[in-house]
Amino acid sequence: MSLPSADDRKFVSELNALSARFSSAGFGDCGNLVPTKVRRQLAFALSARRRWPELGGGELRTIQAEGSAARVDADCPFWVEGQRRYFKALASYFDAIREVPAARSSLLADLGFVLVEDYISEDDEQELIDYWWPGGPVHSLGVTERYSKRRFFNYGPILPRETQGTSKSTLSVIPAQLGVMPPVVIKQRLRERIRASALQMLRGTAQKETEFDQMYVNYHDAAAQSCIDFHHDHMSSMMGTIGGISLASDCELQLRPLDKGVHRPPLRIQVPRRSLFFLSGLSRWHLQHAIPVIKADRLSLTFRTVDRSCGRDQELWARRWEGLSREESENAVWPLVRPNGVELHKLAELQELARRAAEVAGGAPVTIPSVAEQAVQSIEDNSLCNRLALKCLDLCDGGEAAWRGSGANGEPDHQRRVQELFKCAESLMHSAQAAAGVVQMSFYPPTMSSPVLAADVSAARDVCAGDVS
Repeated sequence: MSLPSADDRKFVSELNALSARFSSAGFGDCGNLVPTKVRRQLAFALSARRRWPELGGGELRTIQAEGSAARVDADCPFWVEGQRRYFKALASYFDAIREVPAARSSLLADLGFVLVEDYISEDDEQELIDYWWPGGPVHSLGVTERYSKRRFFNYGPILPRETQGTSKSTLSVIPAQLGVMPPVVIKQRLRERIRASALQMLRGTAQKETEFDQMYVNYHDAAAQSCIDFHHDHMSSMMGTIGGISLASDCELQLRPLDKGVHRPPLRIQVPRRSLFFLSGLSRWHLQHAIPVIKADRLSLTFRTVDRSCGRDQELWARRWEGLSREESENAVWPLVRPNGVELHKLAELQELARRAAEVAGGAPVTIPSVAEQAVQSIEDNSLCNRLALKCLDLCDGGEAAWRGSGANGEPDHQRRVQELFKCAESLMHSAQAAAGVVQMSFYPPTMSSPVLAADVSAARDVCAGDVS
């Protein structure tokens, strides 16, 4: 089996660099040509014509419908010849990657895919598994997607409420509302380490594309035949470089082009546990990726960078907690924790520690300091705030439905009880912080805080003592 020619490798490598630069599928099919993709495709085409003026005699044409932006004419000589050359080269790449193992890594790198084995130590892997695995401190806070049968947890900026007809948003996935990376990721400095690796391994990668301020965690259940179908990661809201950590078991990752002109089956790439992989350039913008049905339980952490520059989705990403409308706030799952505020998800860990300690002590009551107690330990009402917070978290043990809003699968009455408890906890924390002269850390954005602060300590005691289950 022969390898791609030197000319083909040079062509594909340079094409990959342009793909990364313009966030474009290059000469390939990028799916539905929404306005953002149209602009990127045209910017790529203009630069590609300067680089390869011999393609189709450099005859690049655009077409423009009334009321829409100009787009590349897919039938113009430059585009037809560029696509023909790319598809021929890509077919030779797919053949060689499949049949020449020794050349696999370098050929995949030409396409923007890089795999680093043994990136995570066994101890770090176990710490990450323990955090999200069933029985761990936050597993019950995730949401299981019906189609892929995976349980997901989303951390980072505010997502659009609906993406491609689903409700995978920070307003319906509890951990996503925290606006911060979880403690275990911060402790291991994963974000910083992966960012440094991306800048070192991916030539020409812009620093702004490796902020990795958004993290998606997936728990894949082998018994449920969990999988991920072919897709591009969100192309309008996410920048170009994607970093992934694969844990707990080996898996297979598949890559395929949408174009029928390539005539090759998907690539099958073995990703060992504790590996890091990057998708950039052509492997990010042109090739789709998938995880077929897994054979053993698996955990994956995917790091991406939010594009806040322009467009409707980007405007949604750039929102601050304070900017949520009252209607959206009331329909959201509370409490929200602002990016610079209290990390409420740590209470789930505290609750888990309290339970385990109680079991060891034969069921005796155990006091675990709450976030509020850590902030102002001298305030009398801190223990009450702690009990309120833990009681709220007890309610979440009933499953994800208790934490949803008033949708078809939600339990509005239960949800309101949870909200009322947090309102009381909010009032107590605010009073404690004010008395101690510390900066206010709010569970709620200002649109929700004003009525909350009117609640007094006696009302909070009544709620805490009452039957709220």
